[in-house]
Amino acid sequence: MKRILIFLILLISLTGCSIKNQTDIAKTEEVDESVDLDELEEVENICDLQEFDYLDLKAKADIVARVRVLDNLSRNNSECQYTNIGGERYMIGCFSRRKLQILEIYKNNNKDLGNTLTILEMAGISKNTYYHDEGYEALKKGEEYIFF
Repeated sequence: MKRILIFLILLISLTGCSIKNQTDIAKTEEVDESVDLDELEEVENICDLQEFDYLDLKAKADIVARVRVLDNLSRNNSECQYTNIGGERYMIGCFSRRKLQILEIYKNNNKDLGNTLTILEMAGISKNTYYHDEGYEALKKGEEYIFF
């Protein structure tokens, strides 16, 4: 059973945690936004990472912008994906919806972008556990990033 669970977690990580054909998504409970990730149990999904050439990534991206993260990673903005195997429920992915303020736009193929973006981050919190892909660190509130 553990091999099936590890395989499913790996498969979901490699496919970008696609949620098109999910069997069940559960919104976690409403809680205080200020969660210290260091106080949570940490689970790293083992995955193969792919490097992108900067020029190729820039050419393929619809949006390239400098952004600031407006919220903390929390139980409130995290969602986890589950499936049933042999009558038992297993988590196969966890992500969060994060809010970004657009500070400067370098490329925009979308006409109506607005001042903020909501993105799916491949990190999330369920109960007292912080889930993320191997080697990935969650976006930090107040920090600036270049978003592709």
